[in-house]
Amino acid sequence: MISFLREAVAQRLTSLGIDRRKISQYLGLFFVVLIFALICISMYLKAVSGPSDDAHIRAVCGKIFRLSLIAAIPFAMLAYFDSNWRSSDAAPVLLAAWIAAYAAFSTKCAMCVLGVGIPFVIFTFCALLAHVAGILCRVIRQRELNPT
Repeated sequence: MISFLREAVAQRLTSLGIDRRKISQYLGLFFVVLIFALICISMYLKAVSGPSDDAHIRAVCGKIFRLSLIAAIPFAMLAYFDSNWRSSDAAPVLLAAWIAAYAAFSTKCAMCVLGVGIPFVIFTFCALLAHVAGILCRVIRQRELNPT
């Protein structure tokens, strides 16, 4: 019974184009994003919940942006080194990690989904920029290796 279930799951994943390598990429990316999401959400909630002015919140958003650029490096690396990697592969992983981060914070303090929305948008933008940069670098490398 268990071998039948395992075989059915393996067939379904294969039909979706998901192999062991892609599963390890998903898991690795999930945990990287989760760690940075927890840090970004924590920074943002501290800034918003404390006595602060708009300048302080903007400064924190700037820090989140810079941290998100660093955290988006794996997106660029996957787009550069793996020609089969698509942004549609990264989107569910990114969303799942932010939902997990939201779940971790929502148990400790009452907050709405919009409380994590701003850092999520900043991080998603940085991940998309990194993905595009990785694809552009891959295209440039391929043109250098195969001049026509």
